[in-house]
Amino acid sequence: MATAFKCGTDQLKIKPAPLNIPKEVQKRRAANAFTPIKIKADYTSFTKTGSMTTETLEKAKKLIDETISEFNKLLKVQHVDNDLEGEEDTFKKGCGLNKLPSDFKNLLNDYDLIVFPSFDQDLSSNVLAAATFCIFNPNTFQPYAGNLYINPSISFDKTNTDIYMKQILLHEMTHI
Repeated sequence: MATAFKCGTDQLKIKPAPLNIPKEVQKRRAANAFTPIKIKADYTSFTKTGSMTTETLEKAKKLIDETISEFNKLLKVQHVDNDLEGEEDTFKKGCGLNKLPSDFKNLLNDYDLIVFPSFDQDLSSNVLAAATFCIFNPNTFQPYAGNLYINPSISFDKTNTDIYMKQILLHEMTHI
């Protein structure tokens, strides 16, 4: 019996946290033109689980990067540089992270959205992936960061896995 895809977003426990952006920065946003969204996956916390091979981990990263590349072609946004000085705890708590990338303070200067992928042991067996935004602007509700969870029991070795998983991940990115 084939397992049908079921989105696990309704099972996530992350509660998004607002990031207060100064009014003068928000005013600059209105003057900016719409450009293709720039999304970065941060793999600081993306590690193997259980008996997962390095090859499987790298294949998952490649699929995530390819999915983000496709997603970058779909949306246009107004980019505004955001200074994240002093916001480390907001990101750690809001996104459930233990550590942040070394270039954390400048992430939202170069990108519109940061995605933190991870393998989630808590996803039920019939959920392949789930995602949610975890940091957002409280005035505009624009997401700045999100969590992308992948079920670690997924086999990336099956025929057409790449195509299927990219579609799943593209769907999950829309939750962010």
